[in-house]
Amino acid sequence: MSRWVPVVGVVILLVVGCGPGPRTGGGPSTAAASGSPSISPRGPASSPRLESPSPVALLQPCGALPGASPASTQALVLGRLAGSTSWVVRDVTDIAIPVTVGSLGDRWPWADKSLGGALDAHLASPSSLVWTDVTAPSNLVDSAADGSGMKTLVSGASGNAIVSFAWSPANGDWTYLVNTPTALEWHLVSAGADRLLATTAHIPAVGGTPRITPIMVTFSGDRRFLAMTNYIFAGNSGSGDTAKFQIRKSDGGLIATGATIVPNSSVVSDLLWVGSSLYFRDDNGIEVWSEAGACSALPAVQWIRPKLSPDGKQIVFYTQDSNGLEHVFLYDLSTKSVKQVSPAGGAEAWFLGSRYVWFLEQRLCGATESCGVSSATFTGKAYIVDLQTGISSQSRIVRIADTWPRPGQPNFDNIWWMDAAAYQ
Repeated sequence: MSRWVPVVGVVILLVVGCGPGPRTGGGPSTAAASGSPSISPRGPASSPRLESPSPVALLQPCGALPGASPASTQALVLGRLAGSTSWVVRDVTDIAIPVTVGSLGDRWPWADKSLGGALDAHLASPSSLVWTDVTAPSNLVDSAADGSGMKTLVSGASGNAIVSFAWSPANGDWTYLVNTPTALEWHLVSAGADRLLATTAHIPAVGGTPRITPIMVTFSGDRRFLAMTNYIFAGNSGSGDTAKFQIRKSDGGLIATGATIVPNSSVVSDLLWVGSSLYFRDDNGIEVWSEAGACSALPAVQWIRPKLSPDGKQIVFYTQDSNGLEHVFLYDLSTKSVKQVSPAGGAEAWFLGSRYVWFLEQRLCGATESCGVSSATFTGKAYIVDLQTGISSQSRIVRIADTWPRPGQPNFDNIWWMDAAAYQ
């Protein structure tokens, strides 16, 4: 067992790359503060490398940070247990006495089961799941927690692929991005009607191989807003309905874009709602948008896959050190303090309720060990940290696709998305 340690006087850095995951392509190394290490670019050979990002005018520091309304105290996990290929929905409200609510079998046999990237699956409620159909990637389906009662929510055309979707926590609306042979379309489904909100450039295949992308859609926790980002390739943010980063009202009306918030940023990714305020990552760090404007929350921090605690008070994320090893951190919205959660290397963090954080352990690769384009690898072990005591213990859960409640969304469901061409 280990204890977490506070981060004092350290600026956490990660290169801004073309995706939110640990295997992201990146730009040149950067050092932002005294004692801060520079980060070398890394990523899959099939991913585009970025040129040096355009400078972004620094936003003013945020004052009081937003907090979300407390969510349900029930804690559920959609995950996989050690020694099994089955995906289960597990109630971990009492962490000492977990209960399996439903088993779905090896419903996603195509998924990588070792690296910890998320699946195209959401816990839409404690009793229902929504996911993209691997046999027909243009379809969105719904079922009970045990896989029964399956029905199709969206039936798309052959050759299309839903690349990201989000479920409204308030009223059951959903939004999704679908890549067609000619365009990337953003849809909103409300009151049974499917509306096209915006059309942007088609995403081309890269050798039919998996790609890590910063493509995502998400609802605010209070359902007042929804957002989309699509920086599959870095560059100009665009404007209006063609912008790569858009914020809209729940009725679909456009209210802000990357051009109006951070016009010179080459990448906007890792969106996270806290109430009606949207946190996002850009070239300068972590910014926050609200109806009052935008401000800077964590300058120079390049977080990966942030999650909001169910009580709305903390954000867990991971980032990368100068050696390429990732570490899990906790950001307290009240004190604006950042603490390291993983005793050593760790990534793919999730909240299990508001008291516990789960993560996958990571270590640096040996001098003669082949780890592909990465300089670190997962150990095969997962841990749960008690945020009250700081004690970590090994977990039977070895993979998490989603949790409930998840008030900030999204779950980065597109992390191993494959272009529709790869299915043909």
